[in-house]
Amino acid sequence: GQQYEMDYWLVTYRQGMEYLLESYPDTMLYVYVKDWPWSARNRLMLSAAKRKRIAVSNDVWAADFHIGTENSANVRALAPDPALHQRRAYGNAYLMVTAPRLVWGAGVRPGADDYRAAYRQVTATASPPAQSDFDVYLHHDALYYVKENCRPEDVAPRFFLHLFPRHDVDLPAYRREYGFDNRSFDFAWRGGFLDDKCITQEPLPDYPVSRIRTGQWLPADDRQLWQADFRPGQ
Repeated sequence: GQQYEMDYWLVTYRQGMEYLLESYPDTMLYVYVKDWPWSARNRLMLSAAKRKRIAVSNDVWAADFHIGTENSANVRALAPDPALHQRRAYGNAYLMVTAPRLVWGAGVRPGADDYRAAYRQVTATASPPAQSDFDVYLHHDALYYVKENCRPEDVAPRFFLHLFPRHDVDLPAYRREYGFDNRSFDFAWRGGFLDDKCITQEPLPDYPVSRIRTGQWLPADDRQLWQADFRPGQ
């Protein structure tokens, strides 16, 4: 469980598709899965009638729902959207069905108008506590990353987020030797483009945080592109 995928061949994707088909019986479903060839094979396991109602794509921007599988090591590094549905074995989530709407709270998949409204609200409330390649705003217990004149290549690198809790007891046991919790995420999980801007959101934990360090890096060569470091409320 520490070193291998719980579902190496990704056959549980079919269970995720069946969950969505049962939960949304009158809707055409657009589903993103990272491992697209295997998800297409899972779709073939469904009946002909069910296959007509579900479209599987590797285009994260076009999807209403995301289906994924995580091993225990990945779950520690990622901060996924709240799960619509998950299956667990031996304490590990081997199947997760998520939807960006659970974070943004508007529609199944936020549209340009939703991102535009969030942009106006966030930028109108306060100055960004951190400015670098992205302006980083703290608003309603979430971080918002905003960039003007944004291009697709600006959002391709992964984001990292280091959270320093006010009280050490709030750190997961496996992170206490480092002094901060570590997250990483893709812009596309909750992000979108509007006009010439882009904006994404990352929820903060429910424990008090004394310091935040965030930025982007290229995993292929472990190269950091930018970093912003600030204390909430200052």
